[in-house]
Amino acid sequence: MRSSPSGSDAPRAGMIATAALVVLAFGSQTASSAIADPERLATVVLRVLGYDRDLPADVGETVDVDVVVSTGAPVPKACSALARAFADIAQHFSLASLPIRIRDVEATTQWLAGWQQADRRPDAVVLCTTLPTSMHHWLATAAAAHRVRVVGLRPEDIDDGAGVAVVPEGDSFAVYVNLHTARAQGASFEPRLLSLARVVR
Repeated sequence: MRSSPSGSDAPRAGMIATAALVVLAFGSQTASSAIADPERLATVVLRVLGYDRDLPADVGETVDVDVVVSTGAPVPKACSALARAFADIAQHFSLASLPIRIRDVEATTQWLAGWQQADRRPDAVVLCTTLPTSMHHWLATAAAAHRVRVVGLRPEDIDDGAGVAVVPEGDSFAVYVNLHTARAQGASFEPRLLSLARVVR
């Protein structure tokens, strides 16, 4: 069992554990600027998801995080760095008293189809590559069917299937929430987060 963070962060970390997470980063040409500090970005994404009150019901014996690092093309360095950041963080948290399992995967329709099988279905997915437009619908449908939360890294992602976007802005981050999409994916965010976010209803 991995150690939990101390102090007031411990309850929030427990909520993070149950998160079904999808993070959309976009392509090698933009990922390097979007993920300037992968460790901090990964931490903020997990903390944002910790405000989802309905997440504790949506996890099994481990929190499985698929880090999608390519769609068949060479893996961008920024995606490798973000995947490592999530893996490093997983070593220091026990989330809802559960271990985190990180997997590097390739974004394909076969990968999404595999979600039909419980043992192949992730609790969390980090997409760190540009998805073909044809996959947006597949992803949104699968995420809603299996209560997988989708988080983007650009504001426009909340129009393309993400319920939440965590957007680096200088030295800080802006949070965007598409309430309709987030609810369809099973999320119920605390008012505290919504009061700080830019909300689309």
